[in-house]
Amino acid sequence: MQVESMSNWLPVEATLLEWQRLGRKLKELQVSVEVDQASGEQLGEALWGVIFRGALVGLGWRWREISPNLVAIDNPLNISSNVVLLDEQGAEVPTDKRILQLNNAINRLDWFLPVVARTRRRHHALAA
Repeated sequence: MQVESMSNWLPVEATLLEWQRLGRKLKELQVSVEVDQASGEQLGEALWGVIFRGALVGLGWRWREISPNLVAIDNPLNISSNVVLLDEQGAEVPTDKRILQLNNAINRLDWFLPVVARTRRRHHALAA
């Protein structure tokens, strides 16, 4: 599944407080690893999710290997999610605040550990 396909998922509304709680419950759904033919760097996508009110809420982003054993979000402004964040009055939060909340959730995850493990395996396979 590509992160871009998440745009086809049904939107799920959550207040900021609910989102902060959900962020701690996100689980890895999928991680892809590929090699950039031009640079030789490894890159890919990460997709994490959680069931909320009977629906899957997804959080996806592209990542890139900076150096061996070090990965980072490829573009922190390009995070995908089907969550619609609502403020205390029930209004949808502005885009900049939503992106900040999505990034904060990613930064609380140990997402880089399984990604680094996969990049190491690929490094070892290429060296063999």
